[in-house]
Amino acid sequence: MKIKQMKVKDIKIKDSFLKTQPNKQKMKEKWLFYRGTGRLESDIIVDKNGYLVDGYTSYLIAEADGIKKVEVIEK
Repeated sequence: MKIKQMKVKDIKIKDSFLKTQPNKQKMKEKWLFYRGTGRLESDIIVDKNGYLVDGYTSYLIAEADGIKKVEVIEK
């Protein structure tokens, strides 16, 4: 695993994530954490090809808030 900076727009999202809607309460809690701390609560994990593996809610928050680059863990 390696930690690196990645442009949010370059993170690739598989259909399996796009077809699911995160739990509204979970998203609300993640937003409250982000607004209170300025940090994403969950790590964004991508594979070596840039596809999201985990951290979809953090990705959605970063995208919605206009964050250009995020720290990701590459597996």
